[in-house]
Amino acid sequence: MAEQEEGYIDIMKQVVVPIEDRDFIINNPEGLTIEGVKFNISQYPAGKGGKKGVNRYIRAKYELMLKNCKNFTKSGKLSNGKTILSRDQDGSVTWSEMIDDNFNLVPQMMKTIEV
Repeated sequence: MAEQEEGYIDIMKQVVVPIEDRDFIINNPEGLTIEGVKFNISQYPAGKGGKKGVNRYIRAKYELMLKNCKNFTKSGKLSNGKTILSRDQDGSVTWSEMIDDNFNLVPQMMKTIEV
């Protein structure tokens, strides 16, 4: 492998988020909670060895949102233990999931049905 020259920048390792996503990142039109953003980040794992792909772009978008968003909706848990990930403009829950401390989905207990 050839040595890199001084001042060389490998643009393939950088992720560029288009300016069109600025409104999404700052204003949070989906009404995501902080947990909702972290859950979305966990759903798009970083590629190994700087692989190209959609995951890098989507993950970068949500990571920027985590740092720059001004309008997160109210966090919380429902009575059934699910974490609130998104709310609408009226404050009603629009998305909730059973997640663990690492923002991964917790498998639901399967219910058995007697015939």
